[in-house]
Amino acid sequence: MRKRKTYSTGFKTKTVLEALQERETIQEIARKYELLNFSLLATWVEHESPHPGLGDGHHLYPVRG
Repeated sequence: MRKRKTYSTGFKTKTVLEALQERETIQEIARKYELLNFSLLATWVEHESPHPGLGDGHHLYPVRG
């Protein structure tokens, strides 16, 4: 049986803060930190964000233009 990967609070904080800056998409940040599933990072952002409504998709997936 495979052991489930765990992430430290510091790692989660670093990635969430980077996502809140909105300089890169969630997918780009997840790829940079080798997260297997970008939705994991999106979930962390939704749960840790002090900004209500951040998890509505509008801020998580900014349109590149």
